[in-house]
Amino acid sequence: GTIANLEDGYGAAVYAYESGSYTSDEASEPEEDNPRFPNAVTSDAADEDGVFKLCFLAPGLYDLVVVTTVDGEFHEVAGIMSGVEVESREATQIIIDMNEL
Repeated sequence: GTIANLEDGYGAAVYAYESGSYTSDEASEPEEDNPRFPNAVTSDAADEDGVFKLCFLAPGLYDLVVVTTVDGEFHEVAGIMSGVEVESREATQIIIDMNEL
C-alpha cells in the first residue's frame, strides 16, 4: 500500500487488526518490555515514499490503524481504515490518504 499526503517531518506505520478487534487501549503507553499495539496481526513502517507492505495476511476483513511517527518513535494514531478486504492469493493495493482519515 501507499500513504499519501503525510506531513513533512513525520513518518508513518500501519498496523493490521482483524476487523473490529482494535481498541484505543492498544495505543497506550506499554508496560516495560511490552510492545505498543500488541494484538496487531502484522505491521510495517512506511518508507520515505510512503510505501508499506503487510505480508502473509489470511483472507478476511482487516482494520488498518495508521500512526504517525517522529524520528521513528510513536507520535499518535492518525486514523483507522476499516473493512479492508484481503483475498487469498491476491495482492491488495490500497492508498491511504492522510487528509481523509
